[in-house]
Amino acid sequence: MSKLALRDHVADRMDNVINLALVRNNVATSSNVFLTNHITECDRRIMYRVYGEETSKPKDIEEEFVRGAVINAWISLINEKSSIKVLDSVCILGDARYSISGKADAIVSFQGVPSALRLVPIYDEIEVIKEKGARRKDTVDLMLLSWIAEISHGFLIYVDVCVGTHCTFHVVPIRPVIKSACIKCHRLNDIRLGGGLPNRVYETKDSKECQLCEYYEICWQ
Repeated sequence: MSKLALRDHVADRMDNVINLALVRNNVATSSNVFLTNHITECDRRIMYRVYGEETSKPKDIEEEFVRGAVINAWISLINEKSSIKVLDSVCILGDARYSISGKADAIVSFQGVPSALRLVPIYDEIEVIKEKGARRKDTVDLMLLSWIAEISHGFLIYVDVCVGTHCTFHVVPIRPVIKSACIKCHRLNDIRLGGGLPNRVYETKDSKECQLCEYYEICWQ
């Protein structure tokens, strides 16, 4: 262990500054609108987020940092080493009519056509993704982002951090999917204005989504 690197009061101050930045980032990314990457989730889970309820599972800040670093690295790679032109990055998109918002990792020009880009870091899952296809949650998320941005094309890129490879899917907005998401947002917004909660989607707490949900305890208490 090197004694040249000090864990002293100066290092502590740096930690405090970074921790404050992380807190501010968490606040900035929390929202009272419906997020595009949550639309396929259970109604109650979405509403608990909107209401700002405390979660039973703390946010994995380290994982979020790694995901952000991977995405930023790929955006730089695409812009600097390919014929794809990055027009904008970290694009916050929203539609006030339905209180819906989301974040595209980039808007790019591919063969002269503007497209929304979503990068999804994964771990040892690339072969499963190739076999079974893109996840519904990610596909709907990108469809909504493309629709909000009034762009007809999107590219969903799964980046396997462990294997070091990727898999790309071309996604175009499908009208029935967009309409269904808008109807859901409109319905949930009516519930929110009344200060209530939607009925549980699942009959028992043994469902897979319930087991993974960060609001499991408050929902089933």
